[in-house]
Amino acid sequence: MGVKYLFDTNSVIYFLGKVVLSNSAFVKLNTICEYGQHLSIISKLELLGYRFESLIGEETTKNFVTRSLIYQITSEIEIETINLRKSNKIKLPDAIIAATAIVNDYTLISANTKDFKPITQLKLLNPFDL
Repeated sequence: MGVKYLFDTNSVIYFLGKVVLSNSAFVKLNTICEYGQHLSIISKLELLGYRFESLIGEETTKNFVTRSLIYQITSEIEIETINLRKSNKIKLPDAIIAATAIVNDYTLISANTKDFKPITQLKLLNPFDL
């Protein structure tokens, strides 16, 4: 797989069944996972800090996070985050996630197109468009 992907928090929640995705979207995300699951440290914290309605949902999410490669905040990501915050109206966690994708040349999988679409250097894939 030539394209590399970073999951945003909401895309993981949708993929794991909190919101119904189309069958083609589920298949595409499942295929992406076969090549490796990648998360920003921010998504890891958001996912594990989520208030789960069931133990099964919590365990499923923990397993997803455990199988994922987690990207910590490096000095490159710090610089890109600062630049994104200066040039776009974006919340700090979203800026860190976007910067992680940009620095690592990943396509960000997110349904949060409102906040991410203005970032021209960010490659974005909305799971609801699959």
